[in-house]
Amino acid sequence: TWGRRFKEIHYIFSDYQAVQSTDTELVGVHIPASYRGIILGFLVETSAANAFEVRWVSGGKAYRYRIKTRSQGMLSLFIPGGINYDAPADSDSDVVLYALGNPTGGEAKADLLIGLI
Repeated sequence: TWGRRFKEIHYIFSDYQAVQSTDTELVGVHIPASYRGIILGFLVETSAANAFEVRWVSGGKAYRYRIKTRSQGMLSLFIPGGINYDAPADSDSDVVLYALGNPTGGEAKADLLIGLI
């Protein structure tokens, strides 16, 4: 189990959305009480260059992981140990992937792969 014993693993899908302003929430998941969340990966599809950010809270401290695309297309990232291996998302908190905005507009969608420990 990739070095961790996950209680559950979830893949959260989203639909295409217009991205015109900063912090457009594309997909998110709530980490239930008594669990902590490990971000195992994500998939981003975009019709224009954009920046994306996954945000979570661990130990009461806010964290983020930013990625940028230079043009339209798809970007996927999978890290078996988890993006936030050393800082799992707190129980009863949210993990959210945002599009940070593009002045030319466009559409984007994102999916998250989350493991609960």
